Amino acid sequence: MSGDELLGRARELSPDTVRILCTGYADLPDLARAINQGKIYYYIEKPWRSSLLDDVITKALEHYTLLRDRRKLVDELRRANAELESRVQERTAQLQIAKEAAEAANHAKSEFLST
Repeated sequence: MSGDELLGRARELSPDTVRILCTGYADLPDLARAINQGKIYYYIEKPWRSSLLDDVITKALEHYTLLRDRRKLVDELRRANAELESRVQERTAQLQIAKEAAEAANHAKSEFLST
């Protein structure tokens, strides 16, 4: 399995993981394919400095936290939307019953007045 295949498989198994690619091999087409296959957040070429790696890891952690929080908010919005949709359906059914009752009463009134 090549490196870009490994990254693609890692992406399938854990799509939320923020991946940083550290490489000593910088062939541009291979690097682009690896970034695209593995959904790489950042890549660092050799020689890398520990301060750069620290900065990238800190930013990747912030990125992951934002993604996780966004996912939680989206899930909460979906649940709230489902609840609201359920309430709308209930109220629509109640209004339909009330409308039918009002129409029946109106018909009865019309029958009464016509006799």
